[in-house]
Parts: sequence; structure tokens; C-alpha cells
Amino acid sequence: MSKLLPPPLLHSLLSTPHLPPKTFHLLTTVTLCTLNLPHEIPHVYQHALSTLPNLPDEHETHAERLHLTRRIREALIKAAPISGLPKTINALQALKSATPPVLLDLPDASSSPSDRRAEILNIPSPPSTTTTTNGRPASSSLPPTFSRGAAFFAQTYGKITHDVQHNLSHSGTEDLGLLAQLYYAYIFSSNPHILSAAETSYVLIAALVPQDVNPQLKGHLRGALNNGAALENVRAVRDVVLRICEEAGMRRQLDGRTPTPGGGWGWGWGWRGGVEKL
Repeated sequence: MSKLLPPPLLHSLLSTPHLPPKTFHLLTTVTLCTLNLPHEIPHVYQHALSTLPNLPDEHETHAERLHLTRRIREALIKAAPISGLPKTINALQALKSATPPVLLDLPDASSSPSDRRAEILNIPSPPSTTTTTNGRPASSSLPPTFSRGAAFFAQTYGKITHDVQHNLSHSGTEDLGLLAQLYYAYIFSSNPHILSAAETSYVLIAALVPQDVNPQLKGHLRGALNNGAALENVRAVRDVVLRICEEAGMRRQLDGRTPTPGGGWGWGWGWRGGVEKL
């Protein structure tokens, strides 16, 4: 049993009003990953399996369990650029330790639900190019995967899309903007049949809240609305993630200090100000 998230607390959080259906265990897993608490993830996964309905057909039961497991793995993959790759590796390994072998997707399996292998390895021939003034080749069109990523980026940021693109590309190195293109093309916009656009926004929020990065959190809270989420759903997602962080010991800081159990103030782990909200 988890000491951080015992069953009564999990049940209470799962019952949060307006929490989007079938997202609680995704949010919790990503939050624990970002908090660097991978050892808690198997407990959450077992709880997730226990919430599935008892179906009379064995094949239907397997399909439900597999679908749930794949959604949790996809949530961790999509949050990886935000949570950090080392934490994601440890989280996925912890999840694997609790996953029945029949629910694992092997790298050479033709039944994998992910499109990324084909998108990354089966790269089409480059489009025709011209030469720019700096001698670099300039593509006449974007590959389909990058066009999809650009569309998802524009959908997420809406009317501030150009400003965000400009800030990324003019950060002192254009490579920051290129990284964003890669993430949106191959990570965030991919596999919508596993996680919808709104669900992708939810898991990104779950990875941002623990990190005290309000400018980015603000963009993705509003981005969730742009991706089809209702306002009350986004607020519920933020509240659940915030509660998990507080259970892990995060606190709001005052002048860089956090409250201590004895009632005093010390230098600790928390948010330097309020956590961005809608």
C-alpha cells in the first residue's frame, strides 16, 4: 500500500467534481513521475486496474486492461519533454515492473498502437529544396508529421501562436524553436487515438504544476481550452495535481521559504508564488 496515496485518498481524488472521465490515473502517474516518485506508480497502476468493470468475456477484459495500460504509458511519453527523460525512464520501468507480461508492447510487435515507429523510421524522401542566402537548403514544404505538429501547436496557442513561435526562435538560438517543432510533431500531436488533444493538454498540465513554471503552465491551461476541454474540467485537473503535490510535501513559499511542520519557516520545496489558474 502506498503511504503517499493510500486507497481512501485515491478514491477521494478520483471523485473530484468535474474531473474528466478516465484521466485520473494518467494525471496521477505523470505527477508522480515529475515529482521523481516512480516507486509510487505501481500502486496507482494496481488501483487503476481495480477500477475496471468485471466483464463476462475474457477477451473484452483483456482489451480493457490493455487499453488502460497503453493510455498510462502514452501519458508518460507525451509528458517526457516536460517531466524530463531520466524521470520518464524510471517511471516507465516502475510501471513495467507492475504490468502483466501480456499487457506489454514489445518493440518488434506488429500490434503496437503507436504510430511513432513508422513516423520516425519510415521517413519519406525529402521534398525539393532551394538554397537560401545563408547557403542552407530551404524545404518547399513540411513533411506531413511536421505539418500535423504545427497545426497542433497553432490549435493549442490560438491567437498567441505567432508570439510563442517568435519567442522560441529568438531565444538566442533558433534550436529552441526547432526542438518545439520536434516535440509537437513526434510527441504531442501523435497517437490521438490513444490520448485526445484535450487529454494531451491534461497530462502536460500534470507535468507543469509540480515544477513552478507559471508562464508555461498558463499557456497550457488555456491551451487545454483551445483543445476542446471545458473550463471546469481544466480547473479540476489542476486541483487534483496540486493536491498530489501537496501530499508529497510541496508548499507555497514566502520569499523562497516554506512552512515547516513545527510552525516555522525553512528553505524547502515548493512554489515561489501562487500556482497559475484559470
